[in-house]
Amino acid sequence: MERIRLLITSDVHGHISPKNDTTKLIEASGLARFKTVVNALKDENTLVLDNGDILAGTPLSYFHAERYPDDIPPVTKAMNDIAYDYVNIGNHDFDYGEEILMMHLQNLKAPCITNNWQYYGKPFGPTYVIREIAGKKIAIFGLVTSYTPHWQKKANIRHCRFTDVVETAKKTVDTVRRLEKPDLVICMYHGGFENDPVSGMPLTNNKGENEAYRLCREVSGIDLLIAGHQHCSMKGKINNTYYIETSAYAKEIGCVDIDISNKTMDLHLLKCDAEADEDLMKLVEKEQKECEQWLDTEVSRSTMDLSVSEVPDERVHKSNFVTLMNTILLETTHADIASTTLRKDCKGLSRSITMRDIFSLLPYEDTVDVCSITGAQLREYLERSAELLSHYVDGKPCFNPAYIASMQYTAYDMLDGVEYTIDTCQEPGSRITSLMRNGKEIEDEEKLTIAMNHYRRNGTDGYDMLRNLPVLKEFTLSQREMIAQYLSIHPEIDFEPVENIHIL
Repeated sequence: MERIRLLITSDVHGHISPKNDTTKLIEASGLARFKTVVNALKDENTLVLDNGDILAGTPLSYFHAERYPDDIPPVTKAMNDIAYDYVNIGNHDFDYGEEILMMHLQNLKAPCITNNWQYYGKPFGPTYVIREIAGKKIAIFGLVTSYTPHWQKKANIRHCRFTDVVETAKKTVDTVRRLEKPDLVICMYHGGFENDPVSGMPLTNNKGENEAYRLCREVSGIDLLIAGHQHCSMKGKINNTYYIETSAYAKEIGCVDIDISNKTMDLHLLKCDAEADEDLMKLVEKEQKECEQWLDTEVSRSTMDLSVSEVPDERVHKSNFVTLMNTILLETTHADIASTTLRKDCKGLSRSITMRDIFSLLPYEDTVDVCSITGAQLREYLERSAELLSHYVDGKPCFNPAYIASMQYTAYDMLDGVEYTIDTCQEPGSRITSLMRNGKEIEDEEKLTIAMNHYRRNGTDGYDMLRNLPVLKEFTLSQREMIAQYLSIHPEIDFEPVENIHIL
């Protein structure tokens, strides 16, 4: 059997070395290991593809963007060393702004083929590309989630526009099928599945962020859909379209073997546990050492416990760490209220707080918005957060088990600047039984200001009521930089615990 092979990464997020920069642990991940796998599996009938979100997400990526913005990014050098054939763009590739993204793409030997991203009014990538392999004509095109503007600050995408994913795919497939008569059409989509591919049941409260299910069902003529963005492992077939999605950080490789005689496909998700390629590691060695020294710099010390439990139900009650995060927002933005969400892998801070600790909290360039909010809107916001809670027979509050299974418990927000009571015995929507500020119940028409993560303000995770809040100020500093600045001028962290959230 003659076959065509595809080797695929997605959501690498700057991971080159197997060493995790925040935990210092050696992991089965990174482009250095991926190169070894490519060298073992690649032949003349192989294409190496990346499906976006490769530029930002590690301390090294951030360190380079800050210290050496006019130099080629380390991950660009790594990709050129691996010899990728084509790349797609992801929403986080805009995190450091357009100039650094252009530095990456203009020095990358592999073409970017994202055709629904318009830059200065023109599609950045071609409508599609054609490659002839093993005597077969293959058409490939790329798409990025059109939800990207909901996360990125305006300065990072000021010359960008994103067209509708499904409509663009329909036009692209129609054009390429009519003009080129290809043997295979492959779509690289930096977006995930909004519905379970097998059962069809909704996976998310989807607002257009993920549309892979629609692409498989509504766009005829796509032979293979390469999905991403969700950091999930999936493979299978919907109607006549095969699909594959890999986990993040190059921990997993997509390997697709296509039988060119009948277009059947063997889909494999391979662990990236090969030895790291030494030549690739040497390409980033000097800058990696500089970054390590920066990461080990002590910024502040704490006299109190700022750790965060890894047990989901123990996160129901507000910890000292959450109080500190909200305090930083309140003092930096001067808003009335501040909101914090705990990432799934958040472990809080140690007694000696280094840049490495700070980076582990927020690996991406999340920014902060200050918005105007009424008492009624604030109550609706808190009701959505309280909806995630449940209770045991003995009355001990916990997360709804269904949300723990789907990890939606990470959408639970905790606020400072107000005092409120959640009664988990009440029906969702009627659980906030008291909402006070300065000892007085907040009236529905009362206007306040609230500081929150830009991602949350855009209504993600079911917080639709926040999407249309008037934005009073968008901060250019990332939230991580806010934390670093605050801690650098507070060499000792010590405060009285704040118990403003009461859960019945």
